[in-house]
Amino acid sequence: MWMVTHATGTIGREVVRVLSERGLHLRLAVGDPAQLPPEMRAHEIVTPDLANESELAKAFAGVSHLVLITPLDAQMADWHANAARAARSSGVARVVQVTALGADASSPIRLLRWFGDAETRVAATGLEASVVRPAVCMQALLKHNPEIGRCGRLEAPFRRARWALVDARDVAEVAVNVLETDKRPRTLELTGPKALDYFEIARQYSRASGKQVEYRDICSPKARGTLEARGMPPRLIEALIEYWDYAAAEAVSVRVTHDVERVLGRPPRALNEFFRNACGCGKAKAAAS
Repeated sequence: MWMVTHATGTIGREVVRVLSERGLHLRLAVGDPAQLPPEMRAHEIVTPDLANESELAKAFAGVSHLVLITPLDAQMADWHANAARAARSSGVARVVQVTALGADASSPIRLLRWFGDAETRVAATGLEASVVRPAVCMQALLKHNPEIGRCGRLEAPFRRARWALVDARDVAEVAVNVLETDKRPRTLELTGPKALDYFEIARQYSRASGKQVEYRDICSPKARGTLEARGMPPRLIEALIEYWDYAAAEAVSVRVTHDVERVLGRPPRALNEFFRNACGCGKAKAAAS
């Protein structure tokens, strides 16, 4: 039995899609079954409390392959550690842990510290897991669709910061490939083929959609208001704003890696390809939630 945790997240949904296309019946751990799209409801659904190891152990019973993802939250290191202990005690043979590019338990940026702590805590349990560290996913750009639709603007507080955005579909394919083929744990860092600033991202969106879109830089307080309107927890808002401020100051390392191509034997999907798909048929829109 293959299992995916946080199956309703951006990467989780793509992992489920890849495995479903292979005809596998999966066990999906979700926080809110109401968020499940219809195509996922044919799988086995469980709702373990990520803070409860006994519930997680029951959920992992009979699982051989696990894609470990949790929601982005200040408690994520605890959740990863709880899941790792439960997976080890349940005899899960193969595990891929999904964190983030730049994960570092000693980072001055708390968001990257959370991911680094999650990796450190899982390793300390003795669970042998491969680690996949994706850059920010291209699908996150679709959250800007409301303001683009209203006023033709893509708004963010990034100035000239560049982002090596990666398609969540590539992340999912790498995670599945690692689970299927790797004999020993390894760490992979996944990016798209280029690092782009938001001015270029807006230009590519314009070309793909056929309508003029411009990037408008906004201040951190306005960005904070947008996050508050989405109902995000205060600690997560603070962490995101801090990360974005570091990025805007060009204090976040920007690098393009080649691990997607090494694993999949092809280059990672480019942003213009992603936008053509998203703007042309709309299928990518659901992945942004």
